[in-house]
Amino acid sequence: MIRWLIALPFLVACSAGPAVSTSTSTSTTSTGSGNGSGGSSSSGGGSSGSSGDLFYVAIADGVCEGDEPLSACDTSVDVLVHDRDGTRVDDAVVTANGIPVPRVSSGHYRARNTGWSESFAFVVTRSGERVSSTLITPRDFTVSLTPESPAAGTGATVTWTPANQPDIEAQVGVYGGFGNQITAGSAADEGTYALSTDAFPASGTYSLKVSRRWFLPQDATTDPMSSPSNVRLERDLSVTVP
Repeated sequence: MIRWLIALPFLVACSAGPAVSTSTSTSTTSTGSGNGSGGSSSSGGGSSGSSGDLFYVAIADGVCEGDEPLSACDTSVDVLVHDRDGTRVDDAVVTANGIPVPRVSSGHYRARNTGWSESFAFVVTRSGERVSSTLITPRDFTVSLTPESPAAGTGATVTWTPANQPDIEAQVGVYGGFGNQITAGSAADEGTYALSTDAFPASGTYSLKVSRRWFLPQDATTDPMSSPSNVRLERDLSVTVP
């Protein structure tokens, strides 16, 4: 059984992308761009809504060290719940894959666990209102760097596979020994990214982080006030520069 842990509150920063929401008594299911084959998104009837309609944004993050199995990866889920007028909702009941997600601050529900799921089924209820969605995660992937140990001040090429999934945004970053970001960039999910000569400025140990983030596509029930619901899987690779 996966054990979910209450986490401390934190500020969620969302990348720019399509927004999503589900209005009262609406169910949204995404079926693709994840571990299964490519697919689409479909949403229930929904309505134009008014002040008092229940909306939420669901975000799932998984971080894996090197080639460790998905069962060992650190996972966090964040659900931001609000009314159509933007008022934060503090009395909602939130679950992810049937596991309670506790509120950690106003309108913000968060849980952490060990083990990455192939999908995340979110359900948010409040006083007879119920909204839900299922987000399919990006396929697991492997990361490599060429050369494996680049010389200081030289460039390198990052590759990952599989790649070229629909609605996937890839992000690549290099971090120094104290966790300081040296370089970062976003790209299409093409499976390759060229690091410039300033990525590894001196000898030492660096962390190469490659993530693949999937956004739930926009549809007719999208709330323009929402941030994008999305799922991100990251793999971190230790790099030694001689």
